[in-house]
Amino acid sequence: MEQEKQFNLTINLVVFFATLLCLFCLLEVSLRLLVWLKTPSSMVFKEDIVYTLKANSSAWTMPLNNIGCIGDDIKSSKSHNEYRVLLLGGSTSFTNVYTSLLQKELHKLLPRHNVKVISCGRPRYTSYINFINYRDYLTTINPDHVILYLGINDNIYNTFPQLLNPPNIGFFNWASIEPISIKYLYYHLIHKPFRSTPNFTAPFRSVTTFKTSLEEIIKLAKLRKAKVLLSTFAVALPSTDNIIIDKLNDNLKIMEHFWGAANSAIKGVAAHNKVMKELSSAYNLPLVDIATQIPKDSKHFIDLCHMKVSAYQIIAKKFAKAIKRDYQKENASKNKNAS
Repeated sequence: MEQEKQFNLTINLVVFFATLLCLFCLLEVSLRLLVWLKTPSSMVFKEDIVYTLKANSSAWTMPLNNIGCIGDDIKSSKSHNEYRVLLLGGSTSFTNVYTSLLQKELHKLLPRHNVKVISCGRPRYTSYINFINYRDYLTTINPDHVILYLGINDNIYNTFPQLLNPPNIGFFNWASIEPISIKYLYYHLIHKPFRSTPNFTAPFRSVTTFKTSLEEIIKLAKLRKAKVLLSTFAVALPSTDNIIIDKLNDNLKIMEHFWGAANSAIKGVAAHNKVMKELSSAYNLPLVDIATQIPKDSKHFIDLCHMKVSAYQIIAKKFAKAIKRDYQKENASKNKNAS
């Protein structure tokens, strides 16, 4: 009788744990399928920069060139009159509207040059990821000019104070050999609702990372004989346009764990813009104050930071003029030295 009870207990335990294992496997498969459906087929996960994109593919409806960025295809060597401009940033730089408009303006101002504009800014890329990407993976571009337009994604270091570089939080690799279900559930059930601080206040933890990363990009660009153009970052708030205010009230909640709640996000961006201005002075670099140039209304903004064509037209004109000034200044210096 005792042996029969022991046998039944063993069978029940085996069935119990087998059921748990089956449920875990079902959960794992279901979440991998969900993540796979949400992940662009062109996305390639890289530990040091979170992810990159495949060459000659597309991501989020954007066609990608032969190095996985937006814009012209790039060869390893330049033609004699070729002038390359590299754009770094986040999702606001991930659009062919930006690259094509800037290229159009530069063709007007530098008509003797074959201008190529390439944007390797990508959604959720922070200053740190842009630095690592520029240092390690964009060596073949050999740009004449590097433009830095970024400032909101670094707020993730404020909304998640425990986060280190690189900020890989919220990304899940469906093809990983490690289980993703525990990380996925922890992120959505605990990390986001309980560990994030969307209503963050000064002092901003992000400022140190932002400044250090940009300084590294500036130093590296100088080493690679590329000129650097800095820019402040534009946001739609504060605004008196009820259309954009209503839209932000509807969708800002979705991104507040990343950018921060509205008031905090604005203050974080302002702190990063201050860093941009300080670096402009410290390294004697040109700066375009885009933050004050884009009207804060529904004619120019889609949400808190993503913009419409009208805003990119302003940016393209401002950046093109700044590049031409820098170009003319360098040529004048060369001619003076030659004489």
